[in-house]
Amino acid sequence: LSSHLYFLIEAGGAPIELQCLGVSVAAEGIVDTCFSELAQVDKAFRDEVSNAQAKLAELGLSEALKKRIDGALGAMKSARGSDRLRAFVQTNGHDEQLFESWKRLRNTAAHGGKIEGQNIAQTLADLNNLLFLCYSMVLMFCGYTGVQTNYSTVGYPDFPPQIPAQANP
Repeated sequence: LSSHLYFLIEAGGAPIELQCLGVSVAAEGIVDTCFSELAQVDKAFRDEVSNAQAKLAELGLSEALKKRIDGALGAMKSARGSDRLRAFVQTNGHDEQLFESWKRLRNTAAHGGKIEGQNIAQTLADLNNLLFLCYSMVLMFCGYTGVQTNYSTVGYPDFPPQIPAQANP
């Protein structure tokens, strides 16, 4: 957790594109580290994926293609960071916009996108949303149940956390 927090803090002093990448990767790392129980892939689906992997040999594909498909299928047996982030947002009374902000920033930053001037207001709002989401995850993980500052809303109002419901598998 401390390394994810370090990157979250360091991202604040970087150029905007690196802030987007640092904060979005930190959010994914925090949720994976602190809430690994969220959004688990059910056994029936994992078994189905294993069955598909076993049938790859029957398809007459090149070894290179079989390895690529097998790797892609193997990744489906585990929850993704995006699955856990969405589950965290949904089970803790947060606005879905927080997840959408993460997705927007992460996809743009991870794929080398440049932040254009006309998009700066949305990017800054997305960064505030992610900052709130990251702090919310850390505070919940630490057991803090008091009021939080909601950086995702203009004026930064208080956000009274809810007692989390059980995550959907």
